[in-house]
Amino acid sequence: MSYFVNYCTECDWSASTQACTRSEQSGLAIAHHVATGHDIAGERRATEPSGTGQETGWATEWPPPSEDS
Repeated sequence: MSYFVNYCTECDWSASTQACTRSEQSGLAIAHHVATGHDIAGERRATEPSGTGQETGWATEWPPPSEDS
C-alpha cells in the first residue's frame, strides 16, 4: 500500500492522501503556495504491510505490477 504526500520545500507544511482526497490535497498545496510563495514537491510513500500506517520510505515500484504478472 502507498500514499501520496505533497510537501513544502521551504517549511514543514505537508498534506497526505492518508488524511484527504487527491483533489483536496491539490487544493491545499495550491493554497499554501499562493499564501506563502513556497515551492511544493510531492512523493509517493510506502506504508507498513501490516497496515499500521507507519511510513517505511519510498515506494519501490509504481505502478504496482498487474495481477496478470
